[in-house]
Amino acid sequence: TNGNGDLFYEYDDDYAGRLAFAHSHGIKCHASVVFMDKAGLHQLLSNPANRTRLVNNLVTRVNKDGYDGVNI
Repeated sequence: TNGNGDLFYEYDDDYAGRLAFAHSHGIKCHASVVFMDKAGLHQLLSNPANRTRLVNNLVTRVNKDGYDGVNI
């Protein structure tokens, strides 16, 4: 993510297949959010609109891809 609450991600070609395989074997899959930029993290957390954007983006991604939750 960035300070504006936008998501950036990289998947391999078969991530959907990997999620389906894991779920078919009773394994829960969680998306992970990593933020290494101190200034950007401050920008994100200190701005209510940016926090809301991040939450909405995470909910959309979880629902679209079928994750079981998010690790932040």
